[in-house]
Amino acid sequence: GCPNGCAHSGVADVGLNGGAATVDGERREVYDIRVGGGMGRDDRLGERIEKKAAIDRVIEVIRQHT
Repeated sequence: GCPNGCAHSGVADVGLNGGAATVDGERREVYDIRVGGGMGRDDRLGERIEKKAAIDRVIEVIRQHT
């Protein structure tokens, strides 16, 4: 979930890139969510399926797309 991509979230099976945003007037943790990344012979960036998802929606969004 590092905002700098330290965990290589762009090439993970499921990658979270964390940050903060105002959601419904409240400052909250949010995540850009990617799925389907790969490394090695099958290198590719995962597809971003959600931008700035509130922390309470992350699991729901991932389940809908995997």
